[in-house]
Amino acid sequence: MQINTNIDAMTAGRSLLRSADDVGVSMARLSSGMRINSAKDDAAGMAISERLTAGVSGMNRAAKNVNDGISLLQVADGAASQLADNFQRIRELAVQAANGTYTTDDRRSIQGEVAALMKANADIIHGARFNNINLLDGSFRENFQVGDKVGQTISLAIPAVIPANQTQVKLVETPVMQVKAVGQVQGALATGSLVLNGAVVGASAAGINPGQNSFSAWAVARAINNANPPDITALAENKVTGTAGGVGAVQAGDLTINGISIGAFNGASTAAYAAAAAGAISGASGSTGVTASANGSVITLEAIDGRDISIGGSAAGSLGLAATMHHGTVTLTNTASIDADNLTIGGSNPGAAGFAGGIIPPQPTGATEMAVRAVGSGDPPIDLSTALSATNMLDFIDGKLDSINAMRSMLGATENRLAHAHDNLVNSVENASAARSRIRDTDYAAETMRLTRSQILQQAGTAMVAQANSLPNQALLLLRA
Repeated sequence: MQINTNIDAMTAGRSLLRSADDVGVSMARLSSGMRINSAKDDAAGMAISERLTAGVSGMNRAAKNVNDGISLLQVADGAASQLADNFQRIRELAVQAANGTYTTDDRRSIQGEVAALMKANADIIHGARFNNINLLDGSFRENFQVGDKVGQTISLAIPAVIPANQTQVKLVETPVMQVKAVGQVQGALATGSLVLNGAVVGASAAGINPGQNSFSAWAVARAINNANPPDITALAENKVTGTAGGVGAVQAGDLTINGISIGAFNGASTAAYAAAAAGAISGASGSTGVTASANGSVITLEAIDGRDISIGGSAAGSLGLAATMHHGTVTLTNTASIDADNLTIGGSNPGAAGFAGGIIPPQPTGATEMAVRAVGSGDPPIDLSTALSATNMLDFIDGKLDSINAMRSMLGATENRLAHAHDNLVNSVENASAARSRIRDTDYAAETMRLTRSQILQQAGTAMVAQANSLPNQALLLLRA
């Protein structure tokens, strides 16, 4: 029997501490309603639930964005509806003025009403605003963020169908515009790494020929074209230039292109050396996919399909070529026209294709076309002063009605799209919240049972510590003898 070290008391105390900790954990969970109150409760579960929380918060904000977008569209559509009503009345007046039974004074009265309606149209355009943003003057070209991830946007451009002022329509020389964006490929694309004009580009895949790697310009351009982004075409190119500094004979195999041995060549001068090397490289182009040309001492290697150009061998340095793998470039263009659209670049990693996210406007190509354009800041005046002029204005008024109706159709389709996006966001938030709840929230039935068990063990442990602490007193019985 020992009295200096009470092993029974230490054991009972350890069990008491454990049950006390369990009681504390259960009480924290029951009082907070959360199963995970700190990272030690469930490290992996905490990480997952935090990601779910970020997604839920982002989708809730996106749902509010969608509602704001729907409100904006409703304001624009309401104003456009009034414009359409005014032009319907203007057309009715034009048909009236075209009748030969009216005098000049009658048509002057009709013209006065038309002028008032056109001024009302100008007031409508000026007053059609959402959050002080003009909607119908042609300046609205924005993206609605309808998701919690990069690239989850809906683009909207509202044309200016009714300019505020009046002017004349003439044939004028108009510059041809085109978007041109060049990216130096840095690596392979994963699905969603690049989004062009709202189209998600899939993963870049390797081809069967040498140099057609998944991280080549050839593979990146192929993935972009397969995604068929609206009015965007990708072209892959790859050129490598070096300046020859060697002369003499090079044995077959001392230079390799895309893993293929190049035949022997010889040159007594640097220019002849570069020309001989270009001939040998082009001779193997059927296998390598790479051709070469020389201009004096400068040699240029080109893969016209944009595949990688991998250069190796001891002779590479004598041609001024770096013995490494050279990636090409991808050029994005749209159709050159006088009304070319912007290019919107997004995605989780557009830098893999050599691009930065953002909006790229079209630039003049240097060419021009004759096009019907308003010379000034608005539409031509509506002249109903004679029966002939009133008849001639009918086609113009019909065109304005068609433009307004087309714009309203676009606004309505976009509003429906936003409504579907909102429904999807609400459903996604519900499902993600349920998933997070299963990970993070307290199960009160199970936790209450654990608390009861821990409290009983705690009470029993307290009693056992007291019993164990009294055991050394029995040693006094031995001393009484």
